[in-house]
Amino acid sequence: MSVFIKKDDGFEEPVPTIFEKEEVFGNLIIDNPEIFPIGKFTRSGSEWKPIAVEMEVGNGLGRLDVLGIDNEGCIYIIENKLHKNSQKKTLRQQGTDYAFGLRDLKERHDGWERFKKRIERANKSKYAKGKKFHNQSLEEIIKKFEEFDSVEDYQRCLNEVKNNFEQGNYTLVVAMDRIPPGLRTSIAGHNGIDVKHEVPLFALEVNQFDTTKGKI
Repeated sequence: MSVFIKKDDGFEEPVPTIFEKEEVFGNLIIDNPEIFPIGKFTRSGSEWKPIAVEMEVGNGLGRLDVLGIDNEGCIYIIENKLHKNSQKKTLRQQGTDYAFGLRDLKERHDGWERFKKRIERANKSKYAKGKKFHNQSLEEIIKKFEEFDSVEDYQRCLNEVKNNFEQGNYTLVVAMDRIPPGLRTSIAGHNGIDVKHEVPLFALEVNQFDTTKGKI
């Protein structure tokens, strides 16, 4: 996609903002969930919400950047990275490691309850302060989907989140300010090998531009 600014003497192509910190970049999606192109990742979901940040996965795998769901109960693991970061080559592996870590969690007899507890614990941490889901449980977040008109809508979504957790179904999204060609090739290869698309992987490029009317 190209972005242009119209001026009296024609058009000008703006230069994307340079992000100094990954946290600032990641907050673009968290604070503006409407820019997450849900239609590119699923045929059923039409509304997406981030539900936790910096959530512990367990088994020494560290914390995933953003966990999200859509109104159909699909679960998304988002890894944020700036193009300038030398560790960007590990992004694909990080995402799959987190998915496999959560798949391991589901094998516990109380895996679903542990999963919900980890979301709640993450949302009480310093990383979630100032976010709409701060101090909220999974159930509380689901109830705030704008498209839900009834208790049945809420319960259906919660049941689908649980079902996807117990089936180990996740969609991985690598979000960057500029996606290098090598990562695109790696993602295409991942989806080609994973014929059944058990852990589909997508790349999302997010830019911010300075204009006379502010940032877009």
